[in-house]
Amino acid sequence: MSYAAGMVLGMSVGQKIFELFAKGVPVTENKIISVVPQVKLVHSLQERRRYSIAALKDNAGLAAVLETYLIKLDYVKKVNANAITGSLIIEFSRDAKKIDELMDYLAEHVFGVADSAKKRKNIELASLGSQIYDFFIFWDNYLKEKTANAVDLRSFTAFMFMVTGLRKLLLQKQLPAAPQLLWWSFSLLRRWGCR
Repeated sequence: MSYAAGMVLGMSVGQKIFELFAKGVPVTENKIISVVPQVKLVHSLQERRRYSIAALKDNAGLAAVLETYLIKLDYVKKVNANAITGSLIIEFSRDAKKIDELMDYLAEHVFGVADSAKKRKNIELASLGSQIYDFFIFWDNYLKEKTANAVDLRSFTAFMFMVTGLRKLLLQKQLPAAPQLLWWSFSLLRRWGCR
C-alpha cells in the first residue's frame, strides 16, 4: 500500500470519526469551505473585469447596492451585477490596479461577512481536529511516562498492527489484509527515529 492509499484510508477514517462526534449534523453542511474563494476573477480585458462572487448569488439586494454605489466611483464606467449567476462585471477607465484594490477591499470587508456562519463551522471543525490531536498526544505522553520512554504511541500502534497481522496471516490465513497490517507496522517503525 502506498502512502497515497494510506492517506485516502486515513481521510475515510477521519470522516467516520467526525460523523461519530458530529451528533446528527449532516457531513455535507460541515465541509471546509474556506478554500473556496468568495471573490474570483473570472475574465479580464484591458478595461473590463468579470468576477464571480459567492455572496452575490441569489442576493438581488446586494446586486442593487453594488450597481448603485460602484457606478459613483470616478474611474468606473459601467457596472452590471447579476444576482442569478453571482457575476459582477465592471468596466473602468483607469489603471486596473485601482479595480484590484477595490475588489480586494470588498472581498475582505463586504463579501466575507456573508459567510461568517460557515466560517464558524470551520472553526468548530478545527477545534474537533485539535481535540483529536490532543487526545493522541495525551496517550503518547502517558505511554512514555509509564514505560520510562521505552514505548510511545507509534511503537505501540506498530506492535498492535504486527500482532494482528501475524495472527491473521498464520492462524486465519487471511490475504491480503494480513500483509497490509504488517506493512503498516513496519512503515510506522521505519519512521520511528525521525521524531
